[in-house]
Amino acid sequence: MLNSKNGNFGIKDCVCQVVTMQLAKGNGWLYSAGRSSIQRQGAANNWACGYYRCQTQWKETVRELVRREVEDCDWLEGFFPLMSLAGGTGSGLGSMVTETLREDYPRTPILNHVVCPFYQGEVSVQSYNVVMSAASLTTSADGLVILENDQLLRVITQRLGVRDACMNDLNTLAAQQMASLYLPACLPTSHFSSTLGSHSCNPIYYGPKHYGDILAHCVPHPQYKLLGLRMVPQEPVASRPFSTLAWTSLVRSLRRMLLYGATMDGVKGWKLFGVRAFLHQYTQYGMEQEDFVESFARVEQMLASYSKLH
Repeated sequence: MLNSKNGNFGIKDCVCQVVTMQLAKGNGWLYSAGRSSIQRQGAANNWACGYYRCQTQWKETVRELVRREVEDCDWLEGFFPLMSLAGGTGSGLGSMVTETLREDYPRTPILNHVVCPFYQGEVSVQSYNVVMSAASLTTSADGLVILENDQLLRVITQRLGVRDACMNDLNTLAAQQMASLYLPACLPTSHFSSTLGSHSCNPIYYGPKHYGDILAHCVPHPQYKLLGLRMVPQEPVASRPFSTLAWTSLVRSLRRMLLYGATMDGVKGWKLFGVRAFLHQYTQYGMEQEDFVESFARVEQMLASYSKLH
């Protein structure tokens, strides 16, 4: 899904029946007529299939949907792609769509939100899909906000006290974390309060954050595009009326989460590639082994850049 200031449109393939039912009900979120594309075939959990085959089928359709949406905007603020990296449509088609947006709108901010699969595995080739997507998106997108299913499930079960977590719980928590990024900001100035005689700051309300502001603050260099989300408080809803939380304690919690947060590990994908596992599923769509090597090299370079910050 790609959002602009005055509207939205969606591209979905594997949940077309659910989307059709929701459209018929007329309740909740609705995509504008003529601004969505629904296909009844997936990409076989294969990045190459989603990128190469869907490129020939859907690229011009996507380009036309975006063009009409942009022309209706008074002000194009940016693009907001949502994509899962486990399967082939989110990873492959999502990478292709992001590259197409960069080609057509080279100066418009693109902030991708990507969901990484469970480490233990959702599909056998998910490691390839993640690496290929990361290599593509770090070139075409301005920033990548990374959500990890393992971390979301850990928060739900250990912090929120949900015993039998379901997909709806994961989606709800992910949506809350993504929404927090776009909440109105109240930022302090460097003005010293002469009245109090201290370093007290007077807050200035800036209203809703814009894509350019978010990227300017969170992506200091083109080599450092990976962004994580941390949200507090993490406690069951039923416990909140009995909690007394101070701003300083919340800031300390966020700092601890930042210092000890998990990082993305690409070792599993290297092991698969080392024994050439499942490569035929990708080469049949036109990929070469050199494409894998180049993608791994990009990811390794990105991780090496982050390791130098410590």
